[in-house]
Amino acid sequence: MLHRLFENLSKNQKYFFIFPSYILNFFSSSVLLVIIYFSKLQYLAADFGLATSFLFLICHILSFNERSVLLSENNLNNVNSSFIFRIQSSIILIIVSLIFFKTQNLLSLFTLSISFLIISNWCLEIFLIKSEIEKNFKLIKITIFFSFLYITISALAILAGNLKIFSFFTIFYSFIVLSLCFSQFKKLYLIVDYLNYYNFFFKKNLLSYRLTSSFFISISNFYFRYFI
Repeated sequence: MLHRLFENLSKNQKYFFIFPSYILNFFSSSVLLVIIYFSKLQYLAADFGLATSFLFLICHILSFNERSVLLSENNLNNVNSSFIFRIQSSIILIIVSLIFFKTQNLLSLFTLSISFLIISNWCLEIFLIKSEIEKNFKLIKITIFFSFLYITISALAILAGNLKIFSFFTIFYSFIVLSLCFSQFKKLYLIVDYLNYYNFFFKKNLLSYRLTSSFFISISNFYFRYFI
């Protein structure tokens, strides 16, 4: 019976490891928001919600239902180009988010760390897509472990009311995630080549039907949180 259990586990690794990895990646910020709300740092819950909603807005606009498209194409070259595109977008996203935080009086080490977290998770999504296509479950298990570890340590820091530890640890974790991603992709020299950005974003995405699928939903979610 135990043998059959392990046999079923090996056959269904997609359900045991890939889905949990996506869930942890997508909802880690939501979990942190709940923990912040019920902690000594409750006064930061509104700032956290606004910062994450703004970053999610831009990330969703730039994503264009990319996960389903890349998985259907099953082309690792396109996955690699998508990762390079997201790294290039991340540089722009950091600048835009800093300007937004400054205009909304939200600029701090805390919101900066949240920016790094959202962006690293956004890039990690492409890493998970690549691992799913290659069926590299070992790497997926590593991401699950680090995600659980990050949420656990962050929760302890938040509940203790230690904002600096949470912020510095979040930035450290984000760079660990990005380093793991960088180790698995090729042609990273294209990061400085914004012709790739033009070809991938403006020609392939912005001028296609994929814009409408995420744009209006993201806009409505941001405005809902902004005016609350």
